[in-house]
Amino acid sequence: MPVYPVEWLPIRAGAKYPHMSKHDSAIWDRFLDAYGGEFDAVCYDVALGGRVTMDPEATEAERLGWQYDTAKKIDAAVAAPEEVWICEVRPSAGLAAVGSVLGYAILSDVDKWTDKALVMTIVTDNMDDDTKLVCQELEIQVLELPEPRPTEADLGNLPQLEVNLDDVLRERP
Repeated sequence: MPVYPVEWLPIRAGAKYPHMSKHDSAIWDRFLDAYGGEFDAVCYDVALGGRVTMDPEATEAERLGWQYDTAKKIDAAVAAPEEVWICEVRPSAGLAAVGSVLGYAILSDVDKWTDKALVMTIVTDNMDDDTKLVCQELEIQVLELPEPRPTEADLGNLPQLEVNLDDVLRERP
């Protein structure tokens, strides 16, 4: 059982995602835009494992707080009727992301929190070919969702910068 009960929420892009950085949140928003309609619900920070304090005077709330602080937390999990994707959300994902999602899968077997099949998933903006090969061998799903490139319309809305080369050269020492 996870440290705290899993709280399934409706899928909603643009929300504040617990413990996700600004970059992680941008990638997760792109994931929800692309795939959110395929899922019934989402949960964040599923806390697995963790140490239990040995302090005999600790209250139950303190024990749980200690365990939560030391637990490994799944960034996000999304539920479909037959499976749950456990998602590590990370910009420029490398082997550390692989280790994280493998650890979440193993700990999910120990701290059973769903009866559905688990799909190990890394959601990133970029991944190198070596890490993709490792993911393929370990049957880890990789979803690369790069930041969209600006369109010509976007570029047309940028303020124009006028530089006179003679002025620049005159200002140099």
